[in-house]
Amino acid sequence: MDDVEKHYMSLVPRAVPITSNLAMVMLRRLQV
Repeated sequence: MDDVEKHYMSLVPRAVPITSNLAMVMLRRLQV
């Protein structure tokens, strides 16, 4: 499990900008 956790932890910094952008898009759609 440790190897898997390390793998996901290394992917987190790459996924954060994508998820934040998706969140902003969803918020904009909800506001409109």
